[in-house]
Amino acid sequence: MRKPRIEVEKFINVKGKIMFFGEKKPLTAIETTKVLDVFKLMKKRDKRLVILTDQDKYHIKGIIATSDICHFLLKGESCEYCSKFPSHYYQIYEQPISVLARARPVIKLHHETPLFIGVHIMNEQNIGMLPLIDKDSDLIGIITERHIAFLLADTKQNLEVKVKDIMTPNVITCTPSQTIGDALHIICEKGFRRIPVVENGNLVGYFTVKDLLRYFIQDGVVKLFQDHNVDPIFHEKLNSIMVRPVITIDPEAAITQCASVLKKKSIGGLPVVEDDKLVGIITEHDIVRAMAISQS
Repeated sequence: MRKPRIEVEKFINVKGKIMFFGEKKPLTAIETTKVLDVFKLMKKRDKRLVILTDQDKYHIKGIIATSDICHFLLKGESCEYCSKFPSHYYQIYEQPISVLARARPVIKLHHETPLFIGVHIMNEQNIGMLPLIDKDSDLIGIITERHIAFLLADTKQNLEVKVKDIMTPNVITCTPSQTIGDALHIICEKGFRRIPVVENGNLVGYFTVKDLLRYFIQDGVVKLFQDHNVDPIFHEKLNSIMVRPVITIDPEAAITQCASVLKKKSIGGLPVVEDDKLVGIITEHDIVRAMAISQS
């Protein structure tokens, strides 16, 4: 059955300049900055993406996402340097962040591009962020799925779309006794950014790729990497990093209510619970995917 569409054009000027809806000061790092320093910067700013730039901080050289970091930590082969020294993680931490950048084109938009085009590109390319540039191709901002999803939180319009209409059912979960290594495998293989944690059929926590990043830059973990004592790092149980208590939402809730909770808590997703049972998950990605914006 086809999912309903969120008719966002009814309350937002979708032909408006995309920069108006985005962020003017995105997180950036010069491509020669050390890997560990960038990880710490991402934690401090609570960001899952960083744009790599040249020394002048204007020209885009690449993008590093927490998913790239997870792939590196899992396989140690995200780049030429990593493949040569797969067990020497701490040596990688001391390398320039550019060594973790996977070869892929960076899709950019002019800052005056209409919003509906940006949403269309995100959905067509299955990406969660677009750098915004000026006429000289200098970086001046970004637009993300989160910026777009949060627009629903500010509307008074009565949208008929409910959480159950666009949520992802059949959720992949973990248990508290599974390990950090297990979590990395699931995130990298399934492509998810957040995983609920279930025990005896009950939702007891969740974790995200940002929680994993915070774990991997803890002083104790970095010291283990430095000593090449990797096994304890990946055998750590998920109950040590999972978030609790869990903020949830009902499947019958309006999508605007969901967006309001996401914005208020500054989070990107919510487990969907009915009669104390996990029945799905809804994320900013699901919301933007439902915005097949009309161009008329």
